[in-house]
Amino acid sequence: MYLDITQDPIIGRYQSANDFWSLVEDKYNEHRQQNHEHHNIRSLRSRMDTITTQARRLNGCVKQVENLNPCGASEKDILDRAKSLLFCLSQLRATMSNL
Repeated sequence: MYLDITQDPIIGRYQSANDFWSLVEDKYNEHRQQNHEHHNIRSLRSRMDTITTQARRLNGCVKQVENLNPCGASEKDILDRAKSLLFCLSQLRATMSNL
């Protein structure tokens, strides 16, 4: 739904952030499964921020692995190494925050 709204040339442009997130909220709640709870704009924005942050971190790890120029590595190998790196960095971040 998020991509549908952002990529629609008519809806996606020239609207305020509040209008955008209101539309995301409406579409999400309209299409949610019955066993999922209703989410408000704040909840959806927070979740999207979390997803975006993690996607950027994974992308950074992929770039680091690619910069190592691993000989003969497939895209799957690179992604697997990037996931391992992301996991290690997450563990390190958690350890450092507890000091």
